[in-house]
Amino acid sequence: MQTIHYLLDNNTWQNLLEAVAAAAAAMALLVMLRWLACSYLSKLGDRKKTQLDDIVAKALATTHWVVLAIAALYVGGNQLDLTVTADRLLSNALMIALTVQAGIWVSKVMVGWLRLRAEESAGSDTIVTHLALVDFMVRLLVWVVVVLSVLSNLGFNITAMVTSLGIGGVAVALAVQNILGDLFASMSIALDKPFVAGDSIVVDTISGTVKHVGLKSTRVQADSGEEVVFSNADLLKSRIRNYKRMDERRALFGFSLSYTTPTEMLGRIPAMVEEIVRDQPETRFDRAHFKTLGRTAWTSKWCTLC
Repeated sequence: MQTIHYLLDNNTWQNLLEAVAAAAAAMALLVMLRWLACSYLSKLGDRKKTQLDDIVAKALATTHWVVLAIAALYVGGNQLDLTVTADRLLSNALMIALTVQAGIWVSKVMVGWLRLRAEESAGSDTIVTHLALVDFMVRLLVWVVVVLSVLSNLGFNITAMVTSLGIGGVAVALAVQNILGDLFASMSIALDKPFVAGDSIVVDTISGTVKHVGLKSTRVQADSGEEVVFSNADLLKSRIRNYKRMDERRALFGFSLSYTTPTEMLGRIPAMVEEIVRDQPETRFDRAHFKTLGRTAWTSKWCTLC
């Protein structure tokens, strides 16, 4: 009530009407600017065939009318003689609204960009599997920064809070370091993509097909029939052979020739072998050469790439 009495006693009706008009004009201008920015970015994205502008436009479209209203009230309040308490309250309200809205914008843009990367990696369920986790981590990081910024601007001492968060984070990291190791290894697999579900790989002496890449482990259907579960961290420490991505595969064949084979025949054997290989579909002849001498015959060796 004291604030209202102070407002009426220290401002004329003309001042009040000017403040209302300024607030209304600011509200209309902010709404129009939001609409123009979203429309321009959407048209720019259609013209340039890029989706990043659409992401920014969608982020700007999340600008809440409450934030615009608080900004308009701040503009109108500057036209009046207010108490120190009211002026501080209005400034703090504007600061909180803008900080929260900035957090929403940043969160929307980052998550939208990550989803765009996931769509570009169509067919890789590894990215899709980790997208929800990445979204959560991004939002958590953004909103921790937003909350700390708001508290700092309100005059709270956040040094002790940040220190506590750091100590607590170290304690949690030490307690779950194995889980975090597998989690970050999973993120590395998702981003670097050394293999995806459906690839045929060999890890040490185990060969099989990748069935699923999870947050902690990767499941491989072994060629012998059983399912083998690898820890993501251990899997990345191993040497992985991905056979699905190779263009050619070398096959070695050997055969023996009797010591009584005529010399003229020996000279024609490489050409004969090459002709036989080239007659096979999707094969490429590499070479044929002498390998070793045996007790009753000498061995020749030839290879082909298919």
